Amino acid sequence: MVEKFEIYDLLGIVVPGTLLIGLTLILFPVLSTPASNVKLPEGFTVICLVALSVFAGNLVQAISSLIEPLIENTWGGRMSEKGLSRGLGDRYLPTDTAARIRNKLVSILGSNSKDRSLFLFALQKAETDENPRVGRFNALYAYHRAILCLTLMTFALLTLSMVCGLAVSWSPSEKSVALAASILLLFITWNRTRQRAIYYVREVLLTAERVMDDRQIPPK
Repeated sequence: MVEKFEIYDLLGIVVPGTLLIGLTLILFPVLSTPASNVKLPEGFTVICLVALSVFAGNLVQAISSLIEPLIENTWGGRMSEKGLSRGLGDRYLPTDTAARIRNKLVSILGSNSKDRSLFLFALQKAETDENPRVGRFNALYAYHRAILCLTLMTFALLTLSMVCGLAVSWSPSEKSVALAASILLLFITWNRTRQRAIYYVREVLLTAERVMDDRQIPPK
């Protein structure tokens, strides 16, 4: 289990959790007042903050997994199914390449198989190949999905802070700049998460094709 632990598994929890706790305390400084009045050993305080950040990071991951269908809808559907049905664009997975891989999968599973079933079969073949890039790309996608969820939560916290937090005292121009910056950041993280999903799907399909070609799986 330790050998399979990737750095992005750690970053995907610690980074979003730490940023979420830090941003919450900045935008709502009143929340830190009760904690500052409690006299605790410095070392214990550090442990509590680390534990709180890990908990917050797991919460971000859970929410990002929960809203994943909504995120995929903004992309026009699941990348795995789009990749098999019409490719992912000439830059990532051309239509003819997607059709070639899909035909190989259909020849094994049958013409009645849905795109989701075809991709799951391809994922199984890619994982049995023990290609480290498949797991790494999946972890990178999960990490960027968590960052996208964190950006959404930051936008919500910023908006709430303008009602009952630190941002109440900001001028209209400062509020406008902050909202514009958060919207721009949201678009950037959304697009990057989309790219990571594409990279992951492409790696799975190309790896599965290589495995099928090497082993020459007989058609059904």
